[in-house]
Amino acid sequence: MISSLITAALFFAIYSYHPDALHKALNQVISQMAERGYDPQAIQNATDMLNKPDGLASFAIFLVATMVIFFVAGCSIGGALCGVYLRKRMRS
Repeated sequence: MISSLITAALFFAIYSYHPDALHKALNQVISQMAERGYDPQAIQNATDMLNKPDGLASFAIFLVATMVIFFVAGCSIGGALCGVYLRKRMRS
């Protein structure tokens, strides 16, 4: 959980202090996706969303929320697997 908070804080710092660099990097990623043959309609929708005033903020919030979900899920699965392993080890 702490790692997701640190990552979120770093991402929001980049968003707050260097939004132009973040916007440029995201546009570069979207153009690379277009070159690799992704759906042109989806690429156009992503570009339109990113070019709106609130688009970068909504994308940042979505990305951080997704990272938090993956971090928490990964930690939960890892903890459960460790518990199963340790329980088997203690019985032996």
